[in-house]
Amino acid sequence: MTTAPKVFISATSGDLRSIRQIVKEALLTINCHPVEQTNFAPDFRTVDAMLEEKIGECQAMIHIAGMRYGAEPAPATLPPNTERCSYTQMEYEMGRRLQAKRGDKRFRVYTFVCPENFPYDEEQDAETEEKRALQLAHRERLLTDTHLHEGPKTHEEVKHRTLSLQEQVRLIQIEQGGIKRTTTAIFASLLLLAAITVGGFWLLNKKGEAPPPPPHKGEISLVIIMGEDVEYEQIMRDAFLAKMESELAKRGYTLKATVEKTKFKPGDYAGPSDPKAAKKWSALLHGVENEFAHKEIGYFVTLGTHATNAVLEDGLMEKYGACLIYLGVSDPVKAGFVNKRDVAGVQYGTGGRDYGVMIDNLFKRDQNLVFLYNAGVIQDEFVSEELRKLNESFAGTTDSQRRQPRFFLDQRPNETPIALADIQQVDEKNSAESPIYFAWYGLDNILGDTDNEPELASGAYWVVPSTYSTLNLKNAGIVVSVDDKLVGEMGADLLLRKIDDPQVSLSQEPISLVSFHTWICRNTVEDNGMNQCIKPEILIDTNRQNYPWITFEDAR
Repeated sequence: MTTAPKVFISATSGDLRSIRQIVKEALLTINCHPVEQTNFAPDFRTVDAMLEEKIGECQAMIHIAGMRYGAEPAPATLPPNTERCSYTQMEYEMGRRLQAKRGDKRFRVYTFVCPENFPYDEEQDAETEEKRALQLAHRERLLTDTHLHEGPKTHEEVKHRTLSLQEQVRLIQIEQGGIKRTTTAIFASLLLLAAITVGGFWLLNKKGEAPPPPPHKGEISLVIIMGEDVEYEQIMRDAFLAKMESELAKRGYTLKATVEKTKFKPGDYAGPSDPKAAKKWSALLHGVENEFAHKEIGYFVTLGTHATNAVLEDGLMEKYGACLIYLGVSDPVKAGFVNKRDVAGVQYGTGGRDYGVMIDNLFKRDQNLVFLYNAGVIQDEFVSEELRKLNESFAGTTDSQRRQPRFFLDQRPNETPIALADIQQVDEKNSAESPIYFAWYGLDNILGDTDNEPELASGAYWVVPSTYSTLNLKNAGIVVSVDDKLVGEMGADLLLRKIDDPQVSLSQEPISLVSFHTWICRNTVEDNGMNQCIKPEILIDTNRQNYPWITFEDAR
């Protein structure tokens, strides 16, 4: 039986006790086991050994740095030439050493640096100026370190960010468990050999017999509503169907899936709130009603925000008494999909802030970064607002080398397709001032137009799309997106839980989140010149030791 991943919570109690509780509850919500250490012995040596054992049993650590230094070991017990540090700072340093030792795939430290105006708990006692200075120095190290950190401004942001760690911690647990499973497998093999020797040849005689199939329980009927029917949606759909077919067969069900596609032309895709698009959505869903006039639909599966809105607004769920699983929605909360009866799904990424942090950590500090977005489009508005907050957060740091504002937000009219004529060409004499454009879905039609390939390949324009495809990677050189296959598989997991237990309330299921990832095509960024804008240490680290969130590919 799989045990819950363990996550160590590292934060002072004097000013962050409410946050510790929020993080603890959020971890329990995503089926993680929170681990805390609230009592410490005064001797440094005792504490050091105790923390090493407790943190070593975990798969991750959440370190939250506020303004308070907190308790510390007795200075007389510190080894010679050891700097003073609080218990919370000791936890962080121990976590980073463990991450370096095990690697990011087997242990990771997630760091939150709360700003001065964060809603801290009221402190029972004031700390000395010396302790305040020590904590400020610690915060400065966190903010200037290359290690990723977050700057949450509210309790809700801390909660949301913690909830988004579900899939990352699960993958770390799987990676760490692989070593344990190898040892167990060897031991099990020895037991099996002994059983064969002692028990004779009975096992060998039964070797060729396959286990009997499970009894047939019935048919699962679902309708998949595609959005644009582009490559990343197809990957999500195919991964969802492959897992459903495989898992349902084990359970004794057969799957009957119908895929419905919209008829949008490239660049015309829009939601049902757009008058022209509304006619196409209405025609599609009316066709579904006709096709299933006397048939059962148990589940709707929608690809993206627009498709989900179209199904919910049309009332098809109520008509068929069906549940709905959405795949690849940018912000289910702002889209109004959360707490709806019989609705659950998978978010596309872990939020606009994380998206911006990854873009920021990819390029040099002085690089001109421009986010293109359409006014009035739910997905674009969500990401642009998060980037605006991130700009404010960056402005509050002491990093003088980072361009201010870090992201220039370029707003376009509602649902207007972005064309190559809308963006500036690269200035070969000044790469830092040359804009690198990134957008939430909005660059796909530029990259998908074969007429644009020569200019993109020559380095006349620099763009970073948010959806992965071999064509996007080949033409742009860099893609910041998510693993679309994983989105589909996680959606299947949600539906399978409902099938296994019909009493499960989908509206109570937490939003499933998939982390962002970066793909870099070395030969493309070298040919188009964008390699001079990327942090040089990233291009050197080909083994991904320090940048596990980057995959290098050859798209030629």
